[in-house]
This record gives sequence, structure tokens and C-alpha cells, in this order.
Amino acid sequence: MSLSRHLFPSATRCRATARAAGALAALALLASGCAGSADEAEGVDLPAASTGLHPLVSADGERQYYLDLPEGYSPDGEPLPLVLALHGTGGSHAKWLDDTYNLADAVGDDAIMVYPEALVSTNGTRQWVTERDVPYVAAVLDQLENQVTFDHDNVLVTGQSSGAGMSHEIGCQLGDRVRAIAPAAGVLMSTRCTGSVAVIQVQGTSDPVVPFALAQQTSEFWARYNGLDTGVRQPGTHDSCTQYPTADGTVEATNAYPVHLCMHNEGAGEERQGHAWPSIAGDAIWSTFTALPRTQEAESAPAGGGNDKTIAEANTTAKFTLKFPETIPSTPTQGAVVVYAPGEVTPTTAPLAFMTMQFAPGDVQPGQEVSYEVPVSYSIFGADGFSLPGSYTIMVTMHTENGGYPIPVPGMDMWTMTEYDFVDTDTPVVIDDVLALEPISTDTGL
Repeated sequence: MSLSRHLFPSATRCRATARAAGALAALALLASGCAGSADEAEGVDLPAASTGLHPLVSADGERQYYLDLPEGYSPDGEPLPLVLALHGTGGSHAKWLDDTYNLADAVGDDAIMVYPEALVSTNGTRQWVTERDVPYVAAVLDQLENQVTFDHDNVLVTGQSSGAGMSHEIGCQLGDRVRAIAPAAGVLMSTRCTGSVAVIQVQGTSDPVVPFALAQQTSEFWARYNGLDTGVRQPGTHDSCTQYPTADGTVEATNAYPVHLCMHNEGAGEERQGHAWPSIAGDAIWSTFTALPRTQEAESAPAGGGNDKTIAEANTTAKFTLKFPETIPSTPTQGAVVVYAPGEVTPTTAPLAFMTMQFAPGDVQPGQEVSYEVPVSYSIFGADGFSLPGSYTIMVTMHTENGGYPIPVPGMDMWTMTEYDFVDTDTPVVIDDVLALEPISTDTGL
């Protein structure tokens, strides 16, 4: 994709000047006339929209996003769909302009594209943080309402890796403002959602970072939330996709909130290439999104679904006590319990089974010991098998607001391990020893 399609001459001159001036000066230059500026504090009108970087003042300070207007866009024309696309960890809005992701090629001039940008975390990389960035994306939507003409009933949010995880969170927490989400290689952390949203989930079957079994759990969550049958999947709109049928076992073209799972095996055996944005993604996402039936924003869950339907039947429970370190890297947000083969384990080692991928840490303090009893739903993963009875390693990870999920960030997220003798999948897991959490070291291969 040629970068010239995205850069008007005036926007190019502005960004060149801004780069020379530095980050804070760049925002000032953008606000002074090179792009639109946030107007809530001053109560002034936004300048006319243009392709390029636009500043935004949000609750966490000065932010920015890239607005990409299609050829022939007119604020007086027919409202176009709006696509918000989120980069992965360590990336930036530029990843959507340099052929890393092929969505813009599939969309063409049929939508307004917006590329939000994460802040740089304490470990030096751009990282999405749910508690901070869901409000930021909501603020981007608010500002765009005064900046461009778009179809409010046709908003799509997509992203790759941690951007995919954020897409899930946005669909869950802003489901009353978003028509559909299209995460590629990411999973959902939240367990209670609002509104209604269609789901187009892209996932590699050989993804070494986000295991397929974990992604499938997320797609089944969405299917239950949307009132669909998780027992079987039928052909979807795109050849690479399947979708869950309605409760009566049919796939209805009139279903406003389908859940598609689009699978690929690209990059298998090539280090982390199985986690990359696949070649099928752009066409699969856009063709499925444009085939959705027309509907209006909804504040309630789809008929037959909702939060009460999302809880999967648990096999049993796990009881354990965690001791938090005297210095906690950042606020704990999400715990997970996973089974590995016995012996030395690292975060890059393939697990054998997932036990609990989502449990709330609570309001914990440094040095505190906290006891948990969490539901366990075994999801088998890995070619080596998980046969019971048997002895295996249990890893408990504690993700934090400055870390990542499901991919932990060294120095930010914490872990602990213990050997355990399993009886069967129905017997409660009870760990008597206190498990000491510690930050994941930087030499683990992550």
C-alpha cells in the first residue's frame, strides 16, 4: 500500500515539523492548525477534518489518533461506516499504513479509518491498558462525532494481539456504541458486558502466543452472551470462517449479532509468525462485516443471551493462597491458572490445559496473603496430552494494569508455580502451601 494515499501534503509538512519539535511540541503544532484539536475544555468548534494525526485531550492527558479519510469523502455525503483499528504491543498507528495489516486494502474507500495509539508503558513499549484505554477510545468516538460524518450504527473495532484484546474489551464495555468487533489473535478479559455486538474473531490454530483453545473459550463466551448455541459451528460468511447457530440450530442471515470464528494456520513453525496478522484477515473481516444486517445501537444484550448466560459449566474448583511481593509492579487486574508438564516451565512453554483463565485478584496490598477459591473448567491444549491421574506443574499468573494478557510482560506481571498430583477432572484442586508470587524475569524469552 502506498503511503501517499494516506498523507495529504499539508499533513505531511505538519508531521515533519512536529517530529523536529519533539513530542509535546508536536501536539501543540497539531492543535494549532495541522489537524483537529480537542474542544471540550474551550467549547470551540473542531477544524475541518483531514487525513493525518489528530490530538485528543483525555482523562489521562494528551493523546492522539490517526484519521484516514477515503477519496471523495464529503461531510455532506452519505454517512460511511467507521473502522477503528488498534495496533499490537510495541507498534503504533503507522503499522496500519505500512502493509503490516491488510485491512485498508479490503476496505478501500468504503469507510472512514481511524487508528488510535497506545501510550508507552513503563517497560518502554506501547501497550494497551483496559482501564485507561477503553475511556480513551470512547473519547475518540466522542471527538469524531464533531469531526466527521459517519454511520453511528456501523462502527467496527478491530485490532491485532494486545489490540485484539482491547477490541474485545471495547465490544464488551462499549457494546451500546459499537456494531461489531474483529479481534485477530487476542482474547477477552472481562466477564460482564453491556449492549449488543457482532463478533468476527480471527485466530491462528498454531498461534504460539495466544493458544487456539484459549481463543475458542473467548468465542464461546461471546456466543453464549449473544444467545447462540456453542455445541456446533456452521459455515460462516467467509470461506475461512465458521459461526455459531441460533438456539434452534440454524444460521440465520437475519441474525444481527452473529459470532464468527475465522481460522488460519499461517506461520506455523516459524517462531511467532503464527501470531501475526494473517493474509486472510482483511477480506474475512470486511466481507463478514458488510454482510451484517442493518440494525441500530442497542443498550441491552441480544435476545436469549446476556451476562447470566456466559458462565460455562465448571468441572470443579481450585483453592490456593497467594502471597503478593512486598513491591507490586502495578495494580493486579487478572489472574489465571494453567497446567504444564512437570519440570522447568517458562511463559513461552506450551501449556497442557487451562484451568481458570479469569479470576479477580481483589483489592490486594503489598506483602498480603490472599486465599482464593475459583471455578475450574479444564480446556485441553497441547499435543503431549493431559492424562489423569498424574503429576503436573500448576502455574498461577497475576496480570497487572501495566502488563499484558494473555501474553505477560516481564517485570510487570507476576507468576508462581507448584507441582501437584491430579486425581481426575472432577476432584477439587486444593493447594496447601502458600504460593509466593514474583515478577516474571526478563530472561524468560518473552
